[in-house]
Amino acid sequence: MTVDSPELLWLLLLVPALGALGVRAAVRASRFASVCSPSSAAESAGRRALALGLAMAASEAVVAASVILGLSGVSIGREPMPAEGGGLEVAIVIDVSNSMLATDSVPSRLGRAVAVARSLLAARPALAWSLVASRGGASLLVPPTDDVAAVDEALEYASPDAVTLPGTRLGSGVREALRAGGAGRRVVVVMSDGDDRSSDLGRVAAEARAFGAAVIAVAFGGDAPVEVSDAAGRPVLSVDGSRAASARRAEGLIRLAALSGGAFFDGDDPASVGGILEAIDAAGSGAPGSIARTMPADRSGAFAFVAALALLARVLLSRLRSRGALA
Repeated sequence: MTVDSPELLWLLLLVPALGALGVRAAVRASRFASVCSPSSAAESAGRRALALGLAMAASEAVVAASVILGLSGVSIGREPMPAEGGGLEVAIVIDVSNSMLATDSVPSRLGRAVAVARSLLAARPALAWSLVASRGGASLLVPPTDDVAAVDEALEYASPDAVTLPGTRLGSGVREALRAGGAGRRVVVVMSDGDDRSSDLGRVAAEARAFGAAVIAVAFGGDAPVEVSDAAGRPVLSVDGSRAASARRAEGLIRLAALSGGAFFDGDDPASVGGILEAIDAAGSGAPGSIARTMPADRSGAFAFVAALALLARVLLSRLRSRGALA
């Protein structure tokens, strides 16, 4: 089992409290029904009101738990993916978090990443490319295609606005890049400042390696912290209200690349483009493998379905109570 946003699981601690409130409300409703009913039917009315209240409390708890589990990105089990046999596919994952707007790279970390990506596209136009924007979540901007011009144009939209969830979760971007591809050999080029304190990059690397994909990590930015602003130039604040600052955190990117069998490059080094191209070519020169590809199965859709059913049940039960059908 994997979880994209494990911190959201803490919200599950609120579910028992919600259930307790529901049970308390059911007991009160039972007492009220007993008092308001004729003495001959008081006991029966109280039991029916209690059963209805407990059912409503249970449905509310199921809705809350399902929504939390769905939002946290819980993956249970594994699902098969297309087997190898096609050509080389290169997925570019660009970190578009606010920290990438820092100007310790020229013209900015994000601007430099886009420039490097365009250099790669221009140098290898015959390959299949895809583009993923990664922030607190991930968005597939371009699925695998040999239309280099389409990928180049989509780079214009690689900005914090491309992904609504704040923060930095490179794991989401890598997983999206793996899921979105076809049957070919896969290389994932991650472009980031590495300021990701949420993803378990060791687990992400293991998933990529099990998939048969190497991760080439490209870091941008300096080692000194730089104050962060959003796309509108407004200061980004930390949890304590202070001005947020970000520095390049290459350690995680180096680990991600090494554990996946890929390579690490300093994106601010002009020679990095040549090194990245060599690493891509090396991945493409290997013989196609016969690995049975699997990925952690995303269960967010199932949780959403369960939440919808429980919510529907809650609405129906509420209508029954309001009409006195079980009184």
